[in-house]
Amino acid sequence: MKRGLLNKIIAVMCCVMFGTMAYAGNDKPIVKGQLPKAAQQIIDKNFADKKIAMMTMEAGVFDKSYDVVFADGDKIEFDRKGRWTSVSCRKQPVPNAFIPAKITSYLKDMYPDQSIRKIEKDDKDSIAQYITIPVHPDAVGIFYQALEDRRIEVVKHP
Repeated sequence: MKRGLLNKIIAVMCCVMFGTMAYAGNDKPIVKGQLPKAAQQIIDKNFADKKIAMMTMEAGVFDKSYDVVFADGDKIEFDRKGRWTSVSCRKQPVPNAFIPAKITSYLKDMYPDQSIRKIEKDDKDSIAQYITIPVHPDAVGIFYQALEDRRIEVVKHP
């Protein structure tokens, strides 16, 4: 009797666990009108001249996110409310609207010939967390810590 009950409990737990994992990786193609309004406005303002190649919504167990890929390979990711979390540009710099003024100033002083190709932030934080600059001999990334002193660090990738 105990063994049968234990097997049933294990079976139910496995179903719940595997069902959750299958659902968590669910990417669904969408159209622009299905993006949150804030995301649509960001695209219209900063990428109006670009052709959208693909848009997806990833619905997880507790959250959802949106990815927009443009025909030239640039990509922007949004959280469930339409706030951008990552902007990645392949051939040209990330638009200035996504870059905090302190980072722009720092880069002009320290790396005047470099441009930002990728910027990421935590979806709960309005301050950029990490940016990538290409082809620099010492570092390929700048990490902007959202601490009280707002310091900027150069980090090397392995």
